[in-house]
Amino acid sequence: MTIPTNNPFSPPSANLESDGLTVDGEMSLHYRLTALDHLRFNLLHVYTRLFPQAVMLTGSAIFASSFSGGAPKLLVFVGAYAVNSLIQLLVLGLMVFSARNRRLLTDYQTALTGAGLVVSTPFVRSLYYWTGVERVRSGLGITAVYVNSNAAQIIPKRAFAGDAQQAKFLSIIAERRLDV
Repeated sequence: MTIPTNNPFSPPSANLESDGLTVDGEMSLHYRLTALDHLRFNLLHVYTRLFPQAVMLTGSAIFASSFSGGAPKLLVFVGAYAVNSLIQLLVLGLMVFSARNRRLLTDYQTALTGAGLVVSTPFVRSLYYWTGVERVRSGLGITAVYVNSNAAQIIPKRAFAGDAQQAKFLSIIAERRLDV
């Protein structure tokens, strides 16, 4: 199916076929997203954002400043931060592993095209134009391509043939985002 060209936001080169993706010579990745990948994304998302960290640091500082025991306040602060982090990890783990995410934890095909990032699963096919890619973060064994401030396409490191392919993937996205 060709995306209608009367849509001012649709580049005419955006072409999705019913039997697969037309990737026009660009990179295409195939992988299965797991609950562990989803947990890694949540950890990466929380620990690379300023607000959640500021809340945890502030809470730890308040606890340490009000602590009247004999331990040094810095030690209490570090301990409180570690306990907060552990609680956060447990809560995220419970949320991820207790949910039935059949439509999230499935097989994916992610392709880079001239029009944008195309993501296909057995349940959905989406085209994110390059103008819609907000940022990219890599770490903890995943690459997250953010399409808004809280939602991202999660790509596990195992989806790439190696570090060179992952670097190429990231450089293509960086280049295309600058072009728009």
